[in-house]
Amino acid sequence: MNEQIFKKISGASIFLGCDPKLLTSVLESENCKIKSFSSGETICEAHSVLRSIGIILSGSAVAMSQDRERNVLLRRFAQGDIFGVSGVFGEDEKFVTRISAKGPCSVAFISANGLRELIENDKNVLYNYIGFLSDRIRFLNKKIKFFTSGSAERRLALYLDSFGEDEFTIEESMSALAEMLDIGRASLYRAFDSLTADGFIIRDKDKIHVLNREKMINYYNER
Repeated sequence: MNEQIFKKISGASIFLGCDPKLLTSVLESENCKIKSFSSGETICEAHSVLRSIGIILSGSAVAMSQDRERNVLLRRFAQGDIFGVSGVFGEDEKFVTRISAKGPCSVAFISANGLRELIENDKNVLYNYIGFLSDRIRFLNKKIKFFTSGSAERRLALYLDSFGEDEFTIEESMSALAEMLDIGRASLYRAFDSLTADGFIIRDKDKIHVLNREKMINYYNER
Protein backbone atom coordinates (compact mmCIF):
# COMPACT_ATOMS: atom_id res chain seq x y z
CA MET A 1 0.00 0.00 0.00
CA ASN A 2 1.37 3.34 -1.14
CA GLU A 3 2.19 5.49 1.93
CA GLN A 4 0.49 8.56 0.48
CA ILE A 5 -2.69 6.65 -0.28
CA PHE A 6 -2.67 5.06 3.18
CA LYS A 7 -2.35 8.53 4.75
CA LYS A 8 -5.35 9.81 2.80
CA ILE A 9 -7.53 6.82 3.71
CA SER A 10 -6.50 6.74 7.37
CA GLY A 11 -7.31 10.45 7.58
CA ALA A 12 -10.90 9.91 6.46
CA SER A 13 -13.41 10.48 9.28
CA ILE A 14 -14.48 6.84 9.61
CA PHE A 15 -10.91 5.58 10.07
CA LEU A 16 -9.54 8.20 12.47
CA GLY A 17 -7.75 6.42 15.32
CA CYS A 18 -7.94 3.02 13.62
CA ASP A 19 -5.13 0.53 14.33
CA PRO A 20 -2.66 1.12 11.45
CA LYS A 21 -1.78 -2.58 11.16
CA LEU A 22 -5.42 -3.59 10.97
CA LEU A 23 -6.21 -0.92 8.41
CA THR A 24 -3.15 -1.81 6.33
CA SER A 25 -4.19 -5.46 6.33
CA VAL A 26 -7.61 -4.59 4.91
CA LEU A 27 -6.29 -2.09 2.39
CA GLU A 28 -3.75 -4.56 1.03
CA SER A 29 -6.36 -7.30 0.64
CA GLU A 30 -8.95 -7.92 -2.06
CA ASN A 31 -11.36 -5.85 0.05
CA CYS A 32 -9.85 -2.61 -1.26
CA LYS A 33 -9.73 -1.45 -4.87
CA ILE A 34 -8.52 1.88 -6.24
CA LYS A 35 -10.00 3.23 -9.46
CA SER A 36 -9.42 6.35 -11.54
CA PHE A 37 -12.14 8.26 -13.39
CA SER A 38 -12.02 10.93 -16.06
CA SER A 39 -14.04 14.13 -15.88
CA GLY A 40 -17.78 13.45 -16.21
CA GLU A 41 -17.37 9.69 -15.91
CA THR A 42 -19.92 7.89 -13.75
CA ILE A 43 -18.50 6.52 -10.51
CA CYS A 44 -21.75 5.00 -9.23
CA GLU A 45 -25.00 4.89 -11.16
CA ALA A 46 -28.40 5.09 -9.52
CA HIS A 47 -29.91 1.59 -9.15
CA SER A 48 -26.50 -0.09 -9.52
CA VAL A 49 -25.33 -2.46 -6.79
CA LEU A 50 -22.73 -0.94 -4.47
CA ARG A 51 -21.58 -3.05 -1.53
CA SER A 52 -18.62 -0.79 -0.80
CA ILE A 53 -17.86 2.63 0.59
CA GLY A 54 -15.96 5.07 -1.59
CA ILE A 55 -13.29 7.51 -0.41
CA ILE A 56 -12.19 10.35 -2.68
CA LEU A 57 -8.39 10.18 -2.90
CA SER A 58 -7.91 13.00 -5.39
CA GLY A 59 -10.06 15.35 -7.40
CA SER A 60 -13.75 15.82 -6.66
CA ALA A 61 -17.15 14.37 -7.50
CA VAL A 62 -20.83 15.28 -7.36
CA ALA A 63 -23.93 13.34 -6.35
CA MET A 64 -26.95 13.99 -8.55
CA SER A 65 -30.57 12.96 -8.33
CA GLN A 66 -31.85 9.86 -10.09
CA ASP A 67 -33.97 11.99 -12.41
CA ARG A 68 -31.68 12.97 -15.30
CA GLU A 69 -34.26 15.46 -16.60
CA ARG A 70 -34.08 17.61 -13.47
CA ASN A 71 -30.44 16.71 -12.70
CA VAL A 72 -30.55 18.09 -9.15
CA LEU A 73 -27.22 18.47 -7.37
CA LEU A 74 -27.44 16.76 -3.98
CA ARG A 75 -23.88 16.96 -2.71
CA ARG A 76 -20.27 17.64 -3.62
CA PHE A 77 -17.38 15.39 -2.60
CA ALA A 78 -13.79 16.57 -2.15
CA GLN A 79 -10.62 14.71 -1.19
CA GLY A 80 -11.20 12.65 1.95
CA ASP A 81 -14.99 12.63 1.62
CA ILE A 82 -16.86 9.32 1.82
CA PHE A 83 -19.95 8.01 0.04
CA GLY A 84 -21.96 4.79 0.08
CA VAL A 85 -21.84 4.31 3.86
CA SER A 86 -25.59 4.18 4.50
CA GLY A 87 -26.21 1.33 2.06
CA VAL A 88 -23.32 -1.00 2.88
CA PHE A 89 -25.23 -3.08 5.44
CA GLY A 90 -28.79 -2.26 4.43
CA GLU A 91 -31.26 -4.68 2.86
CA ASP A 92 -31.56 -2.67 -0.35
CA GLU A 93 -28.46 -3.33 -2.44
CA LYS A 94 -29.23 -0.58 -4.96
CA PHE A 95 -27.42 2.76 -4.88
CA VAL A 96 -29.90 5.64 -4.80
CA THR A 97 -28.02 8.53 -6.44
CA ARG A 98 -25.71 9.05 -9.39
CA ILE A 99 -22.13 10.05 -8.57
CA SER A 100 -19.82 11.31 -11.29
CA ALA A 101 -16.29 12.72 -11.39
CA LYS A 102 -15.87 16.49 -11.48
CA GLY A 103 -12.58 16.53 -13.29
CA PRO A 104 -10.03 13.70 -13.02
CA CYS A 105 -10.75 11.73 -9.85
CA SER A 106 -9.45 8.67 -8.00
CA VAL A 107 -11.47 6.66 -5.50
CA ALA A 108 -10.66 3.91 -3.01
CA PHE A 109 -13.48 1.37 -2.65
CA ILE A 110 -13.55 -0.67 0.57
CA SER A 111 -15.96 -3.62 0.48
CA ALA A 112 -18.62 -4.40 3.06
CA ASN A 113 -16.51 -7.36 4.24
CA GLY A 114 -13.49 -5.11 4.70
CA LEU A 115 -15.50 -2.51 6.60
CA ARG A 116 -17.07 -5.24 8.75
CA GLU A 117 -13.62 -6.55 9.66
CA LEU A 118 -12.53 -3.07 10.74
CA ILE A 119 -15.69 -2.43 12.77
CA GLU A 120 -15.51 -5.80 14.53
CA ASN A 121 -11.86 -5.39 15.49
CA ASP A 122 -11.59 -1.69 16.30
CA LYS A 123 -14.20 0.21 18.31
CA ASN A 124 -12.86 3.53 17.01
CA VAL A 125 -14.14 2.59 13.56
CA LEU A 126 -17.50 1.53 15.01
CA TYR A 127 -18.02 4.83 16.84
CA ASN A 128 -16.77 6.82 13.85
CA TYR A 129 -19.19 4.95 11.61
CA ILE A 130 -22.14 5.72 13.92
CA GLY A 131 -21.08 9.36 14.14
CA PHE A 132 -20.81 9.60 10.36
CA LEU A 133 -24.33 8.23 9.88
CA SER A 134 -25.67 10.67 12.49
CA ASP A 135 -24.08 13.58 10.62
CA ARG A 136 -25.61 12.33 7.37
CA ILE A 137 -29.07 12.26 8.96
CA ARG A 138 -28.65 15.90 10.03
CA PHE A 139 -27.46 16.82 6.53
CA LEU A 140 -30.48 15.16 4.91
CA ASN A 141 -32.81 16.88 7.38
CA LYS A 142 -31.41 20.20 6.17
CA LYS A 143 -32.10 19.19 2.59
CA ILE A 144 -35.69 18.31 3.48
CA LYS A 145 -36.12 21.68 5.17
CA PHE A 146 -35.24 23.74 2.14
CA PHE A 147 -37.50 21.63 -0.06
CA THR A 148 -40.43 22.22 2.29
CA SER A 149 -39.74 25.65 3.84
CA GLY A 150 -41.96 28.68 3.54
CA SER A 151 -40.59 31.84 1.88
CA ALA A 152 -38.21 31.92 -1.05
CA GLU A 153 -35.65 33.67 1.17
CA ARG A 154 -35.83 30.93 3.78
CA ARG A 155 -35.50 28.17 1.18
CA LEU A 156 -32.50 29.87 -0.39
CA ALA A 157 -30.86 30.52 2.99
CA LEU A 158 -31.23 26.87 3.99
CA TYR A 159 -29.91 25.76 0.62
CA LEU A 160 -26.81 27.95 0.93
CA ASP A 161 -26.26 26.76 4.50
CA SER A 162 -26.34 23.13 3.35
CA PHE A 163 -23.01 23.62 1.56
CA GLY A 164 -21.37 23.76 5.00
CA GLU A 165 -18.85 26.33 3.76
CA ASP A 166 -18.62 30.11 3.74
CA GLU A 167 -17.35 30.38 0.17
CA PHE A 168 -18.44 28.20 -2.74
CA THR A 169 -19.66 28.20 -6.32
CA ILE A 170 -23.23 27.36 -7.33
CA GLU A 171 -23.05 25.18 -10.42
CA GLU A 172 -26.77 24.91 -11.15
CA SER A 173 -28.39 27.38 -13.53
CA MET A 174 -30.89 29.77 -12.00
CA SER A 175 -33.68 27.87 -13.73
CA ALA A 176 -32.50 24.54 -12.28
CA LEU A 177 -32.06 26.02 -8.80
CA ALA A 178 -35.51 27.63 -8.90
CA GLU A 179 -37.04 24.31 -9.92
CA MET A 180 -35.16 22.47 -7.18
CA LEU A 181 -36.37 24.93 -4.52
CA ASP A 182 -39.87 24.87 -6.06
CA ILE A 183 -40.05 28.63 -6.53
CA GLY A 184 -40.23 30.88 -9.57
CA ARG A 185 -37.11 32.37 -11.14
CA ALA A 186 -38.26 35.89 -10.30
CA SER A 187 -38.73 34.86 -6.66
CA LEU A 188 -35.25 33.31 -6.64
CA TYR A 189 -33.67 36.52 -7.95
CA ARG A 190 -35.55 38.54 -5.33
CA ALA A 191 -34.39 36.11 -2.62
CA PHE A 192 -30.77 36.58 -3.67
CA ASP A 193 -31.28 40.35 -3.60
CA SER A 194 -32.84 40.14 -0.11
CA LEU A 195 -30.02 38.02 1.33
CA THR A 196 -27.51 40.45 -0.16
CA ALA A 197 -29.35 43.57 1.05
CA ASP A 198 -29.74 42.09 4.53
CA GLY A 199 -25.97 41.65 4.70
CA PHE A 200 -25.80 37.86 4.84
CA ILE A 201 -24.15 37.09 1.49
CA ILE A 202 -21.89 38.64 -1.12
CA ARG A 203 -22.64 37.34 -4.61
CA ASP A 204 -20.43 37.58 -7.66
CA LYS A 205 -22.40 35.79 -10.38
CA ASP A 206 -22.29 32.11 -9.34
CA LYS A 207 -19.73 32.64 -6.57
CA ILE A 208 -21.20 33.02 -3.08
CA HIS A 209 -19.60 34.27 0.13
CA VAL A 210 -21.80 33.72 3.19
CA LEU A 211 -20.86 36.23 5.88
CA ASN A 212 -22.59 34.58 8.84
CA ARG A 213 -24.46 31.33 8.24
CA GLU A 214 -25.87 31.00 11.76
CA LYS A 215 -27.30 34.53 11.84
CA MET A 216 -28.68 34.11 8.33
CA ILE A 217 -30.58 30.95 9.27
CA ASN A 218 -31.88 32.39 12.54
CA TYR A 219 -33.03 35.54 10.76
CA TYR A 220 -35.03 33.78 8.06
CA ASN A 221 -36.34 31.09 10.41
CA GLU A 222 -38.35 33.85 12.01
CA ARG A 223 -39.94 34.86 8.69
